[in-house]
Amino acid sequence: MAVSMLGYGTAKDEILEKYGLSETEKSVFLTTKSEDKAAVMKAIAEVTGPHTPAGAISFSLPVSDVAGLRSGE
Repeated sequence: MAVSMLGYGTAKDEILEKYGLSETEKSVFLTTKSEDKAAVMKAIAEVTGPHTPAGAISFSLPVSDVAGLRSGE
């Protein structure tokens, strides 16, 4: 399963101006299939990575590491 949605940053206008950033709207992509992680991350980097006009970064976070979730309890 995969879901894509829009997200918005929380940085204040002063911070955005200081670092030359103009928009806080982000694309958020969620998936639960860890077997596909490498392929998904590579595809995101190729299409929207730092070397592209989008200049995007991406990262992976296991669901078990999300605050409020504990394994084995």
